[in-house]
Amino acid sequence: MDLETVVALLRNGFCVVKSLASPEHWSMQPYYGEITALECAIAPLQAAAVVYNLSSALPFLASGAASWLGAHAAPSEAQWEQAIQLAAKREDSASALAVQVACANLAAESATERTTAWMMVSKVAIGAAFVLLTLSSLHQPYDALINWALLLLQFALLHCLAVMADGVRASRQRAGDASRLADSLESKGGDPLDAPAAVPLLLAATHAALGRGAAELPASPWRGAVAAADPFGVAAAGAHLKALTAVEAELRAALAVLPSKRRPVAAELRRAARAQYAQAAVDAAVLALNAVAFLGYGVFPVTFFCADPSLKQWVPAWPGADAAQYWGNLAGDAAWTVEPALLMAAPLLLPASGAARAAAKEKDA
Repeated sequence: MDLETVVALLRNGFCVVKSLASPEHWSMQPYYGEITALECAIAPLQAAAVVYNLSSALPFLASGAASWLGAHAAPSEAQWEQAIQLAAKREDSASALAVQVACANLAAESATERTTAWMMVSKVAIGAAFVLLTLSSLHQPYDALINWALLLLQFALLHCLAVMADGVRASRQRAGDASRLADSLESKGGDPLDAPAAVPLLLAATHAALGRGAAELPASPWRGAVAAADPFGVAAAGAHLKALTAVEAELRAALAVLPSKRRPVAAELRRAARAQYAQAAVDAAVLALNAVAFLGYGVFPVTFFCADPSLKQWVPAWPGADAAQYWGNLAGDAAWTVEPALLMAAPLLLPASGAARAAAKEKDA
């Protein structure tokens, strides 16, 4: 549980109370000038959202811009892929599976880096919107600016929804991969190490089953800077392929022995699959809640940019701008209240995979 999640729960919970509380309630009475007691609690929490979003986004984007503008830009994804292929030709000991794993990891990590960059841009938009929301809570409204900011927030949320949906898909995919690998081990047929996706799953499950603690693939060389003597990363890629080949050899040695050694590995894979399916369910719930927030908060720019008569032509049951804003805001605040509560409860509800248990044991040791 992190402080940002707690702050989000309190902020949006107070906003729900503000929407539902009677105007005569003491929390809705002026406390400091026109600012009510409840708004005195909401405004600092909204300001905290500004800090959380901008403090994570701006340094990341500034670092990325400095790296992009710097004289020593890192090799590109295409250059690293070429380095892997060149290193594979030079390193006779590098296995074909190691090359496939390296290329798959390169593509996945590059895609993650791009997604992270766009998420940070979205965080800037969200932080900017919270600046104006904080001012609104302090009775310093800028109606035009806040609606433009909320429109920008909608685009940011739309991107976040796309990322969340892809996360749900990825969790389900990993769960399915782990389940099929467990079936393969138990059937004693075929080679479980016949695809790059199998390696990290089998590595984690094997180490957990044999009590060796948490295990990860060797760190990718493209995560850091290249050496001056290796400007295109060919030597680094070769060393990485050697390390991946050693991991493959370790896994084959562990799985090629008696069938009894495969059963605990299969059991760990099934635990991992259950954990991933449960995580996918939580991620799907978070996605649904954010979709509700997206639709609810989207009412504000819609009512600002479109007049009521026009909206009634398109939506015959349109309740009017005031009612739509009230219910849309309440729906968004309620969804964003349930989301952090769910995230705080999720670790208590989700089954732990063998790798997670092994990591916890190492931490406690």
